Amino acid sequence: MVLGYLYAQRRLPPFLGPAWMKTLSPPQSRELEAIWKSAGKKREEFWDRSRQLTQQRDQAVRGLLGDEQKAAYDKIDADYHAARAAIDKEREQIRIEVERQTRELLTEEQKAKFDADRAEHRRRSSATQRSATQKSATQPVTQLN
Repeated sequence: MVLGYLYAQRRLPPFLGPAWMKTLSPPQSRELEAIWKSAGKKREEFWDRSRQLTQQRDQAVRGLLGDEQKAAYDKIDADYHAARAAIDKEREQIRIEVERQTRELLTEEQKAKFDADRAEHRRRSSATQRSATQKSATQPVTQLN
């Protein structure tokens, strides 16, 4: 089912989807897509709740700290975010390389479909990131006191 979820979320190339999904009728495909879209919306709600919980925890911890401790905490937080950015960059480089290697194996027709799928994935990911960025801009994780 996880593979089906990843495929439905367009996180796997189309040719890697589970065999049973390739046998669905058009009405079944539309219904399955609706089911997974609904689950995706719920997933976003869970992420929102999780972010809020993290913000509440961080604010509560900061409230316990004196000025020197807040400065030390801010340094730890900045180091964490820098390390996290480096990991994200490395992950992105791997994704680019995997896509390059995948394209080398495909026919021109397959490449066109693959590229269209990747473009749609980037479009959806970009919309999700914009939404998360807007939320975090209005609700910072940590607040300086």
